[in-house]
Amino acid sequence: MRSSVILGFLLVGCVGDLVPPPAPAVHWFSLDRTRVVQSVSARPSKVSLHLESVEAARHLSDRLVRRISDVEFTVHEDTHWVEAPVRVLERSLRRALFEERGLVSDFLGDDLVLTCELVSLEEDRRSAPVARVVLHLELSSQFRLIRSKTITKTVTITSPMIGATALAMAQALELAVDSAAEWVAP
Repeated sequence: MRSSVILGFLLVGCVGDLVPPPAPAVHWFSLDRTRVVQSVSARPSKVSLHLESVEAARHLSDRLVRRISDVEFTVHEDTHWVEAPVRVLERSLRRALFEERGLVSDFLGDDLVLTCELVSLEEDRRSAPVARVVLHLELSSQFRLIRSKTITKTVTITSPMIGATALAMAQALELAVDSAAEWVAP
């Protein structure tokens, strides 16, 4: 009798170890901040622009990225973007260039062509905690590069909470888009 009670306790302990702990809560964040569109140009521009391709580095997907060294990144396993960052960037660039700056959208690319790469969208807590966005832009005409620019924007992360990190990343992306629009159409 006594041995069966001990065996029962041992079995309950073993079975309890087989049950996995509950999964951590998954958090979803949006990069797309609602903002009132304000036209910078008083009248529509006669400059036409084709926004050819907006791409992102391979490590930028639906998860928030953290830089842990000069050459290494990691991702937050339990935090995701509602929408791919590259899609938010493309929509924000279109709004800034065509709605706010009044450029004419040229789907054929006869005039100016803009390509944009989202090089980095990351959290960096190695020293002062910041969110960083890096865009690389190329403006060309008739397959000839006119000029290129790399834009880097950082925003201080004000809290250790992951929501503050996501907000700082969204703000840094917004600043980078504004700088890109200013560079294309001053």
